[in-house]
Amino acid sequence: MAESFVIPRMYSDASGECRFDTYEVPLTLQDAAPPAAPFYTANPFDATRYIFFRIPPGWVGDLHPAPNPRLVICLSGSLRFVGSKGAFCILRAGDRLLDVNTTGDGHVTEVVSDDPVEGIIIRLD
Repeated sequence: MAESFVIPRMYSDASGECRFDTYEVPLTLQDAAPPAAPFYTANPFDATRYIFFRIPPGWVGDLHPAPNPRLVICLSGSLRFVGSKGAFCILRAGDRLLDVNTTGDGHVTEVVSDDPVEGIIIRLD
């Protein structure tokens, strides 16, 4: 049985519409930290930098494309990404989103929790 890691993805389709689907990352059993037992890992991805962020309750980021491909990891609070035609994805603590919606009209981002959203953005360009 092949192992994989499935992550929500936000992307721009050929007409520039913001869409959501899932991205499947294949995993293989590796001796990643000997002498610890092997565990499943993906092939390495390049990342150029990362930032921690905190966004207050009620914050709304107007319609925009992402400035670069990124992995968004939510550590606390809840963040909603709204794409074309009302499609959306909500991240809660522990959730992640592959954001490659870098062209077209983009998406709206909003804090939907009563607490600030804290997280990490990892640039993938």
